[in-house]
Parts: sequence; C-alpha cells; structure tokens
Amino acid sequence: MGLAVNSDSWQEQSAGSLLGHDLEIFKSVLSSTGLSIFTGHTATIANCHWQCGQLHKALTFTYNFIINYNKYTKIEILCNNWRHLAEQYNTENMKALKSALRKEMSNIISNINSEEKARQSLRVFEKLKELPQYQNSKRISLYLSTADEIDTLPILKNIFETGKEAFVPRYAGKNMEMVKLLSMDDYEKLPLTKWNIKQPDTSENRENALENGGLDLILLPGVAFTKSGKRLGHGMGYYDRFLENCFQKQQKKPYLIAIAFNEQVKDDIPTTEKDVMLDMILTDK
Repeated sequence: MGLAVNSDSWQEQSAGSLLGHDLEIFKSVLSSTGLSIFTGHTATIANCHWQCGQLHKALTFTYNFIINYNKYTKIEILCNNWRHLAEQYNTENMKALKSALRKEMSNIISNINSEEKARQSLRVFEKLKELPQYQNSKRISLYLSTADEIDTLPILKNIFETGKEAFVPRYAGKNMEMVKLLSMDDYEKLPLTKWNIKQPDTSENRENALENGGLDLILLPGVAFTKSGKRLGHGMGYYDRFLENCFQKQQKKPYLIAIAFNEQVKDDIPTTEKDVMLDMILTDK
C-alpha cells in the first residue's frame, strides 16, 4: 500500500522544519507498517508540523489531512500508529547512541595516564574550593571516586576541615540514597563493594540527607558532559532517580556540579527531556 503525498505541499506545510534525515526516519517507520511514502497528488497535507530539532530529541507529529474520497480513516490510523512507532524508534535509537558514546569514553579515559589524572584532579579541587557555591554550602553530596574519575578524596577531607557535612552514595537494588559520613576515620573504615568502591553498609543506621534537611550542593560523576550542562551517566539511572526524589522532597533545589576530566567534555551528547541539566561542569580548564 502506498500513501501518496504532494511533495511540494509537504515542504511548504512543514515550514522548512522537516530535515531530510528526519524524513528518512519517517519513511523507515512507515515501511515497517507495510506502507510507503511517494510523490503524488491523490493526497495533500493541509497542516503538518514536525518537531525534531535534533535526532536525539523526542519525535512528535501533529497534523490535519485533506484526503480525497474515503481515505481519511486509513490515514488517521496511520497517524496514531506513527506516534507510537516514533517513540519506540527514538527510545531504541537513544539507547544505541548512549551505549556507543560510553564505549568511546571508556577508551578515551583509559588512555589518560595516572599522572595526568592526578594533575587534573588537583586542579579541579583547587577551583572547586574557590566557588561561592561550594563555600556557601553546608550539606554536600559527593561520590567516592574510582581510578577513572576525578579524585574526590581531597574534597572529602576539605569538607570535614571546613566544618561542612558530607553525604555519600549508598546503593540498594535499583535505589541510591545519600547518607552521612562523620569523619575521615569513618571513611577509612567503610567496606568495599564488588566494584571496589567504599560504601556505608546497608545495615548501618546513618542519617539520610533527604530525610533531615536536604542538600545544598551535589557533586556528580558521569561518563560525558557538555558545557551547557548535559550529562551522560553510566546507564544505571541511580542519579536520575535520586535527583527526581530530591527535587520532590526539597523546596530549594540543590546546586548541581559535575566534576570531570577535560576529555569528558563533548560538543554534544545524546539526552532526552527526562535527563536533568546540571548547573556547572567543572574541569581544570
């Protein structure tokens, strides 16, 4: 079956916003339903608006068709099906884009030698200390770093030295909470997880940051970032779920800073509308 569309009308009614690559996506989705699109004059689009500024944005279609004879019902069914298929296509494509970038970034970070990682980590720490957002924060959440991340141990020490409160991740199943560390001695006694990361034991009774005052500042890890505040995580969704919970429980939104190696900052990364934008990406540059 073919859906005949006047190509001139298509271009006019899309107000120039229909990108050639996106049209190919639409064609591929149509073909999966057994339909095809081709130039003709048996149907014209009276009002078509396509919203897809970038490939990784949500694909949406709103339209009114003027169809010859009795084809309106068939087109309406196609429209509804397209919306569902577009969402499915977008989700699957997004996963593939994110997975590919994670692999790329893993290779890039593994090629940074330990001396360079230490140099950048120290510089990031020095810059962080000078930020008003850090200086004015009392309750701070930070991750306990691995060898492939900006070293957070100097930051943790400084938090205790300046009389601030430190909260670190504790994972249980698919959930993550931020619980309080009392001192560097407390940190040293933490057990190691299977990922060789220190973490408070789930059996310990520790203060939960969101149950007793919230957080002023959250220092986030990640795989890749943009200067505008986009973040690509490791794919488990821990911080996404935690931040959603945090925003629901806190009246005042905490300041969000990602600390990263220079090599982790990209011109653009695949994100969705559900991904939280960060307030700052801090590197040594």
